[in-house]
Amino acid sequence: MQRIYREARSGELPLADACKLAFLLSTLSRMREVGDLEKRVERLEDEE
Repeated sequence: MQRIYREARSGELPLADACKLAFLLSTLSRMREVGDLEKRVERLEDEE
C-alpha cells in the first residue's frame, strides 16, 4: 500500500490504477482477517 501511495503521489502510477490496486489490497486484507477469525471460532467450538 505504501508503494502504491508513493508511486501515485510521484506520478509514476496513474491515480486510477492506484485506486484499483489499493481497493484490491484492502479487500484481500479483509478476506484474510475474516478467514483468521473463522479459524479461531472453529477452534473455540472444538474446545467445548
